[in-house]
Amino acid sequence: MLCLCGCVGNMMGGKAGAVVKVGLNDACGSALSTLTSENMPIISKSVAANKADIKAEYPDGKKVWINVNEVSPGYSNIRLRVGFVGDDYRANELLNKIESQINTKSGQ
Repeated sequence: MLCLCGCVGNMMGGKAGAVVKVGLNDACGSALSTLTSENMPIISKSVAANKADIKAEYPDGKKVWINVNEVSPGYSNIRLRVGFVGDDYRANELLNKIESQINTKSGQ
């Protein structure tokens, strides 16, 4: 396990994930803001009571899947995958940008 910006995370095979200290709405909002700031079109998004699924695309066409689940009040698990085969570098880079967005919004 890695400790990223005060979050517990892991990554393997083009996947990255972390538990962050914000609720579902803030975690999902930070993911969407990050995708927008990276000029990545949102292909689809679905938000339910305790989970959200987002699909986006890099400008080169590589797909991104982001799943956000609220694990308890004020804590969310963010999992993402980049590409069908997996792109570790991009997955970790995107997760770090989402965490940075969360930290900026929450003042951490």
